Parts: sequence; C-alpha cells; structure tokens
Amino acid sequence: MFTQHGIAVDAWVRIEPDCPMRHQVVADELQIEFGTRMGALSLVVTDEAVEKLVAVLSKAQAQFGSEEAGGS
Repeated sequence: MFTQHGIAVDAWVRIEPDCPMRHQVVADELQIEFGTRMGALSLVVTDEAVEKLVAVLSKAQAQFGSEEAGGS
C-alpha cells in the first residue's frame, strides 16, 4: 500500500472520556477501535510505531495544565 509520510488516510476525530475503546494485537500490529461497530474509527499501528505513539501521547498528556499548553 502506498503511503504518504507513513499514513494512508488523513482524518481526525474528537475522542470524549465516555468513548468506548478496545484494542487487540494481531501479528505485528496494534489495532485500536474508538467507538462501536455502529460508528467507529480504527487505528492500526505497527509494532515499531507503538513506542513512538506512546511517547507522543505521554508528552501531550504532560502538557495538559502546563503553561506551555496555555493552562494555569
């Protein structure tokens, strides 16, 4: 599959705290489903990219409430 800069689709979604989330590992991929089968977004991450994704999310989480993120 041809990808541009490592992704095949450009999309965004807002995830609220009550959003159902599921994951499963299949071969060398992490599959995360946000929502339900009636309306879901699926994210598939290769095993090599999981560490990078976790690092990005951890950095973003640390910025919540900090002056850098505009919080108090």
